[in-house]
Amino acid sequence: MFTGIVTDIGEITALTPTAQGQLHRLRIACRYDRATIADGASIACNGVCLTVVASGVEHGRTWFDVDAAAETLGMTTAKHWTVGTRLNLERALKIGDELGGHIVAGHADGIATIVKRDDLPDMARFELRTTRELARFIAAKGSVTLDGVSLTVNTVQDVHPAHAQCHDARRLARRRRGQSRGRSDGALRRAALGNEVGFNDKCVIGGLDPRIHPLNKMDCRIKSGNDDEGA
Repeated sequence: MFTGIVTDIGEITALTPTAQGQLHRLRIACRYDRATIADGASIACNGVCLTVVASGVEHGRTWFDVDAAAETLGMTTAKHWTVGTRLNLERALKIGDELGGHIVAGHADGIATIVKRDDLPDMARFELRTTRELARFIAAKGSVTLDGVSLTVNTVQDVHPAHAQCHDARRLARRRRGQSRGRSDGALRRAALGNEVGFNDKCVIGGLDPRIHPLNKMDCRIKSGNDDEGA
């Protein structure tokens, strides 16, 4: 379980396709203390929960290895990650930790597309497109994660195609129009309805729950509709 509060930005330093390309072994460099990373630990990478299979220190920098399997490669932007790709990272939530964002499972269900970006003082507003099938899980004043970042939904509108608008002062600042992001749903909302998705910059979507209020200065407006253009 995660909260959508990014604690580090890692960088892929090695990528090895295996199983005829159906699995990618990734080595990610980070600033976490090596002693705190155990084999089997869960780390959210751009909102996608991945399991540590090895870790170490090289040239004074911590690294950990994870496997992105066929489902992850098919459902998220992980298929496009390469050596040098920077990833939002979050360690798994421990009992007693502060819930500064909202409850996120780290299981992305699809991709959303950024169709517009407005730069505002200390933040940026993103408009994103999604399908009506996914948008039915999104509620005004609810929560969503994009590439692992906790956001708040401002409004939901039924249009063609589906759209979303998001503000993020920090971790989404480098995203531009046409890119993709991953999205995932909050655990409580998922328990009732079941869904996690990712967005043309493509992004991974997740973490929808209207009952949990995430970070200030981060919000999102979703417009729903059939997405004949594809994400």
